Amino acid sequence: MANVLRSPAWITLLGKKFVKELGGDQALRRQLVGSYTFRALEHGLSVQAGAKPLFGDRNRGEHVSEEQRKLAQIMSQFYSQKPAKLFGGWDNEDTAIWMRRL
Repeated sequence: MANVLRSPAWITLLGKKFVKELGGDQALRRQLVGSYTFRALEHGLSVQAGAKPLFGDRNRGEHVSEEQRKLAQIMSQFYSQKPAKLFGGWDNEDTAIWMRRL
């Protein structure tokens, strides 16, 4: 997890390294226009995407917020190309597809 990110949730925690590589706190705030709440943390930044949690459960026909989708686009350069590393030593392409769904 030091070199890759999972797709964002309603509240996403970004370490200082990733905040810096995404252009810094102020650059993120300029890019993320909408209903976002930013919280400075000792080890990075918390980004709340949208006013309420939307989990994007496709089985229930639910969607994620546009704010979460925009954050996912910005973060996508840091998604793991081999997400099995995140979940053990097995092939997990279904998980990769889910993580990149936004």
